[in-house]
Amino acid sequence: MAHGNAKASRYANPQTVHNVAALKQMFPFRGYIEQAELRGITLTQLKRVKMFAEACCFNWWDQASRSVSKTAGQTLSMDFLNLYHLTAWLVKPATKDNSCAFVELLSAKPQVPKWFVSHWWGEHLTDFVKSIQRHTQVRQLSPASPFWVCAYANRLHEASSDLTTDLGQSSFCKALKVSEGMLLILNRETEAGSPATLFSRAWCAFEQLTGFTDTSRSSALKLDIAAPVESSGRYAVLTDGVAEVDKVLKSEIAGFKVGDRAPDHLWRSNADGRMQNFPFELMKPGLQIEVDKAETTVSEDRRRILNAIAEQEPEMPILAESEKYCKASCRLRATLALSLWRQLVVAGKVLEWKLPEILAADLMRTDVVLDLRSCSQMDDDGVRSVSTGLHPALKRLQLDLAHCKASDAGLSALFEKLPSSLSSLRLDMEGTSVSDVTVQDLSSKMPASLETLWLCFTGTGVTDQGLMQLSSALPASLVNMGLCLSKLKVTDLGAIALSKKIPTVSHALELRFSETSIGNEGMAALSVAFNDAVQALSLSLSSTQISSAGLAMLSRRFPPVLQSLTLQCSKTRISDVGVALLALQLPSSIQNLTLDFEACEDLTDRILLALAVRLPPNLSTLSLNVAKTAVSDLGLVAFASELPVMLESLELELAGSKASVGGFASPGELRKWRSSSGLECTELKDNVQQLLLGLNRAAPWMTACQEKDATGSGVVDAQFLKDALGKLEALSDIDRTQADRAIEELMVDEVIAYVDFVGKFASFCSTPADISSGGKADISSGGKADISSGVDDSSGGKADISSGGKADVSSGADDSSGVKADISSGGKADVSSGGKADLSSGGKADVSSVADDSSGGKADVSSGGKADISSGGQADVSGGADVSTGGKADASSGGKADISSGGQADVSGGADVSTGGKADASSGGKAD
Repeated sequence: MAHGNAKASRYANPQTVHNVAALKQMFPFRGYIEQAELRGITLTQLKRVKMFAEACCFNWWDQASRSVSKTAGQTLSMDFLNLYHLTAWLVKPATKDNSCAFVELLSAKPQVPKWFVSHWWGEHLTDFVKSIQRHTQVRQLSPASPFWVCAYANRLHEASSDLTTDLGQSSFCKALKVSEGMLLILNRETEAGSPATLFSRAWCAFEQLTGFTDTSRSSALKLDIAAPVESSGRYAVLTDGVAEVDKVLKSEIAGFKVGDRAPDHLWRSNADGRMQNFPFELMKPGLQIEVDKAETTVSEDRRRILNAIAEQEPEMPILAESEKYCKASCRLRATLALSLWRQLVVAGKVLEWKLPEILAADLMRTDVVLDLRSCSQMDDDGVRSVSTGLHPALKRLQLDLAHCKASDAGLSALFEKLPSSLSSLRLDMEGTSVSDVTVQDLSSKMPASLETLWLCFTGTGVTDQGLMQLSSALPASLVNMGLCLSKLKVTDLGAIALSKKIPTVSHALELRFSETSIGNEGMAALSVAFNDAVQALSLSLSSTQISSAGLAMLSRRFPPVLQSLTLQCSKTRISDVGVALLALQLPSSIQNLTLDFEACEDLTDRILLALAVRLPPNLSTLSLNVAKTAVSDLGLVAFASELPVMLESLELELAGSKASVGGFASPGELRKWRSSSGLECTELKDNVQQLLLGLNRAAPWMTACQEKDATGSGVVDAQFLKDALGKLEALSDIDRTQADRAIEELMVDEVIAYVDFVGKFASFCSTPADISSGGKADISSGGKADISSGVDDSSGGKADISSGGKADVSSGADDSSGVKADISSGGKADVSSGGKADLSSGGKADVSSVADDSSGGKADVSSGGKADISSGGQADVSGGADVSTGGKADASSGGKADISSGGQADVSGGADVSTGGKADASSGGKAD
């Protein structure tokens, strides 16, 4: 700047009237935020600070002594302005009058930090803002997303309020607890210090140690590192795993354009490409950190920090040596080593930088997590180097080697070094060159203390033989288990062997068999093996041999306390009946449900409604994939009308189905679409309701067949099924008739597919009843039977209707012997064109629509039955008939007929007749 060294324009000190006045105008007090951990600062607010500094720094000068600062006495410039300068000239004078934190000049409301920033105050302000801006881009954060930065969050005039004597209760520790990750900012060499100075600062060491040893967190603290790339003047960010920016396409590929969400398999390579320019040399001082040699600006702070690490009172003298200093230093070095491991594998420098040695020295560490997925440089030697870094007391190991160049030899070396103390082992070997040899080696070295085991062998050379060996070695201590066995030469034999060990798993169970030869026999074995205490169950059966029979077996044995269920059955032979049977067996305890039926071509609208009406009442999350099925808009309308009120989250995939929409992302979105669709689904609802009722009534046969079918073949002898039906004394005549019909239609070579049987039986209940040749329909709970269209009832069809059931007896029924409906408990029969209904116990018959009186629409009513008769209908009544518009009621034994508009009643027991009605009365009949 032209005026950068013009001392005449400089302020004498930070409290100069003009400086304070400018600060108050730019940063007025907004209000107190009492919890220091909630005083995050956003990128937008940091840019305001930087803008003010750019405009005013020519009035400021470096007040430090020459022994501390190389720029002592110089007018400040943005070329070297750092946080020490900014605190003296901006933060402290701006906050003095209100004794507040600087953030309280920017916001009156709490700003909860997502990321905690650990950095050295001597870095340039412009570099600090650049690093925050780059991190915001990489993590795809909003400019309003807060970061916790101590200089802006703490009340520097009341240090004791935020920096308590007990550092464990300080603002630093509290802010770390509410943050999801820590961002380390490495500085370039500046006038104030050497590169990556934070690795020699005690406060930074304390922050990192606190964050990465906190065992009370529900999830591990993420670690991102930002560093300057000298050649470009930009910052690179080394992220803890894949970042959000890596999930966005930077160039076009087939079917995708720039800016689209990238396919999953590209995320890891995108991240590697983004981080290849990271200046790894800046990390070397971190791998050599010694906390007891770290420094602070205020000497008292150093004493408090080192005493906190040594676990002694704050006012005690600093120990010259302590084992705790060594352990803390090892922990920090190992944490950085793990963050660098993948990139140094790519660079071929893992051994050169002594990463295994650094990791093994961290005896405080209980967890090792390494993501080396799709790292083409990771081979057997790389796996061996990982194994040498595992110390004997390790508790949890998570290693992702998917699609690496690992083989049996490398994995064998790893298993030789598995700590016997492990309680959790998660190992992903998808797409590697391992075989049954690896499984055998693991089985022989399996830690007996394991409580959690998750292994992925997808797409490897493992077979039934390996699965049998693994099953025999599973420890009895297992509480959680996941096995990914997709795309393997695994059959029902492997599943049967595995089923013998599953009962020990008592909390979470995940089994993936997609694209294998697993079928109903394997599912039959697994279905009887689930522990009743399992709360989370995930089964992947896509592109297998499983059918509705296998699904029904699984459904029958769902654990009663299940809270989370994931079931993937895409591209299988599952039918509407199979899904309906599943719906009937869903435990009421389920809160999270994921179902995948993509490309199950036999599925129709009925499954949507069957699922909706049977979803658990407390379900909060539902993901349903019915893409490439026969589901249509009608099914969607029915589904939307029955969704549980408590449902908070919905993902519904419909692409390639018969629906006019591709899917829905929330319950509200689906309900809004339904209200604008204009579609009605009453008939579908009636059909599905009766399907479920029929399946419920068929439950005893289903259970008997499943118990008989130990191999899961899905079929039983037809004679066995007939005998089972004969043993059910409570079976009604109509059920026996329909069951016999179903057997005759489905029997092939004296055997019958029993799921098809119960489906056929239920379908008879869900379609209009064909009542002829003595047939009988048992209709209850709102059921409906249409007795119509010229039914031949020469032998007398009959419908038993109860609990609000309805029978339409109409359209020219041949009643030479009489279509007949027995109605009780409030049932209703609409009888026209010569129908006949026997009503008792309050039944009701509407006899209307130009009844043919030559033989006469006729209703026999007893025990208080009621007949509304119009257009020439006739009712024989022994208990209360309302007759209008020329209707006729024959009544006996004290029947009563209210007749209007010319109705006629032959009454032998009390008739009220009005408006020109006619009553033939005898035996005490009465006519008004």
